[in-house]
Amino acid sequence: MLAVSLSLAAGPARAQGAPAAGSAEPTKPNGGTISDEARRNFRVGVALLEDPDGARYEEAYTAFKAAYVASMSPKILGNLALCAMKIERDNEAIEAYSRYLREAPGITPVERVQIERDLTQLRANLATVSLTVNAARFTVLDRRTRPGAPPIVNTYEGAGNKLDLGLRPGHHELHVRAEGMAEQVFEIELPVSARESRTIELKSAAPALAPVVPEARPRPSLTGPLVVSGAAVALLAAGAVTGIVAVNKTGDIQDQCPRNRCPAGYDLDGARSSARRFVRVTDGLLLGGAVVGVAGVTWLALKLTGSGSAAPAPQTSRFDGGAMCTHQGCAGEVKVSF
Repeated sequence: MLAVSLSLAAGPARAQGAPAAGSAEPTKPNGGTISDEARRNFRVGVALLEDPDGARYEEAYTAFKAAYVASMSPKILGNLALCAMKIERDNEAIEAYSRYLREAPGITPVERVQIERDLTQLRANLATVSLTVNAARFTVLDRRTRPGAPPIVNTYEGAGNKLDLGLRPGHHELHVRAEGMAEQVFEIELPVSARESRTIELKSAAPALAPVVPEARPRPSLTGPLVVSGAAVALLAAGAVTGIVAVNKTGDIQDQCPRNRCPAGYDLDGARSSARRFVRVTDGLLLGGAVVGVAGVTWLALKLTGSGSAAPAPQTSRFDGGAMCTHQGCAGEVKVSF
């Protein structure tokens, strides 16, 4: 396999006349069989590097790394190093290129010289940040900002409280995370070949607050208001009936006694008394129906709207009301207790 090598200038790595990525099938150092999984991942990586829309280095890095883990073939290390360099995982690029030179067979003198030149420049530019974290296992997300370009983001796993990061020179924002701990973020400006160290004391994350669930309120019973409203309708209907009777009786008197002249034997006083009685009953029914109706509608509105506070202990609702008529007129009264 012809490994891809890059010439590096100070700062970000850039390809300078580099040949195409190696696409020869990987083989095991001892001549063993390469698994189908390793071959499949290797082919995926090569296809991603040769994408017509541009090499997809991050995805190719993942594919080549999976192929190498499954096969341990040193022939994959050249492509793996190329991808690691392009996505700024320079420590891994240095390690992969170094092992490629030591272990891969058939490297030509020209290729070896090119890779050694790339390694020299990688090591010269590399900035190191050594982290000591109060967590046995932790994650570091590195975001390097670049003027006029999207940031470069990489994630690293730390174990045993320590992690050495090999980073490109520039401005970095580091997010240190551990399970059950609050994230800590710090920024650092790294010149070429800088060596920095940080001790990170993560604090326990605040316990998540349980969501506040509003207390369930029992659905209000509408029986009382509906009964009262129904009674009001019944009173008004009865008042309408008795009102019609009263009007008819008054009309009979006028028919029997035009201009107050009644025929002999006609009981005018009794007819008038009967008409007045129906008028008073009608007044009482209509007045009582109106009062009871207002009470029922008000009670129903209170039940439906309720209150914003917690529902009090259930209480028995009580309705008291009535209407009456005397020779002085009619009156109604209603009392509703909640």
